[in-house]
This record gives sequence, structure tokens and C-alpha cells, in this order.
Amino acid sequence: MRRALRILRFAALSLVALVLVAYAVVYAASERQVGRRYGVRGRSIEIPKDSASIAEGKRLAAIRGCTGCHGARAQGDTFVNNWILARLVAPNLTRSVRLYSTDELVGIVRHGVRGDGKSVLGM
Repeated sequence: MRRALRILRFAALSLVALVLVAYAVVYAASERQVGRRYGVRGRSIEIPKDSASIAEGKRLAAIRGCTGCHGARAQGDTFVNNWILARLVAPNLTRSVRLYSTDELVGIVRHGVRGDGKSVLGM
């Protein structure tokens, strides 16, 4: 009986140690990925302001899935809300667009990379 309890305790501690090591490996790998820098740069483009171009932009946002995360009016929205996994909220683009230059916005939208070379998560 005593030997069985000792084996059971050893197995439980081994399982806990294995879970902790797996957690540490996943955490380290995700931090490495989040901190990674990319050499992609946006290029300067002329942003059209006519109504046909705005309608085309709205159509492209709908078919490319932008509205699924950022909302129909680019107001920002929760696109993952799982208590086990995570809660991810896309930013309000009507506010965020003022923070970046046109070149930076091109890099973010086309490549998912900020001006400093860091990844925009989820893009």
C-alpha cells in the first residue's frame, strides 16, 4: 500500500512538472514570436477620397474579413471571448488611424507589420 502511494505521488509530481515545463516552452515560444521584428516597410500611396473608392474600400473590408474583427463601422469589436483561451479585442480603427502615417498604415494593412517592424497580432 505504501509503495503504491509513493508511486502515485511520484506520477502526480512528474505530471505537474511536465505541465510546468510545457507551459514554459509555449510561453517562451510565444514571447519570441511576439517580439520578432520584420523588415517589411509600407510604401507611400495616394489615398482616394471619392465616393466610388470609399464604397470599394467598404466592400473590400467586408469580403477580406476586416469587419469580422473590427466591426461594421470599424469601431472595434471583441472577436475572441473564450475564458480558457483568451479575450481578444480588435482596436477602434477610427481612432487608431490618427496615430499612424499613411506609409505605416499601408504596412499594417498589407503586411501586418507596424512601422517599428513589430507584428500586429491577429493581422
